[in-house]
Amino acid sequence: MIQFNENNQTFILSTENTCYAFKIAHNKYPVHLYYGKREDLDITYCEEATNFSVIPSGEEIFSLDAAMLEFSGFGIGDYRTTSIKITGKCNNGDSCFIYCGYKIMDGNIRIDGLPYAKNGSGIETLEIKLYDKILSCNLYLYYTVYPNCDVIVRSAKVEN
Repeated sequence: MIQFNENNQTFILSTENTCYAFKIAHNKYPVHLYYGKREDLDITYCEEATNFSVIPSGEEIFSLDAAMLEFSGFGIGDYRTTSIKITGKCNNGDSCFIYCGYKIMDGNIRIDGLPYAKNGSGIETLEIKLYDKILSCNLYLYYTVYPNCDVIVRSAKVEN
């Protein structure tokens, strides 16, 4: 089951025994909050843990090098290993994908050329759309939830 809480911009993906949660921080960045045992989970303590650094951003303190990003770009202040590096017209490889929206779909997505699970009941897929305006490039993050199997599948697609 996939749930979205509009008030705190949080996604919760649940299977029979597990839970995966992330939020959209500052209306821009998908930030991981929790993955583990499914229970009556209060993720507010997780949200507070993402807001620390020496660089203030508005009312909260937030830094990309401390946030557990769901998908990190290159050259944006997150100094860990990047999820993606694309060389664009500026030839520097920098990318900053910003959240644009989401879609919750019934069923799973087909990944051409790769094996994927085809059957099951209650399967849902969450699509997160991100955009880099310098590269003029879309990035889609997919989370497919197989609730009865305790499986959550993640994949990404770049569209140029």
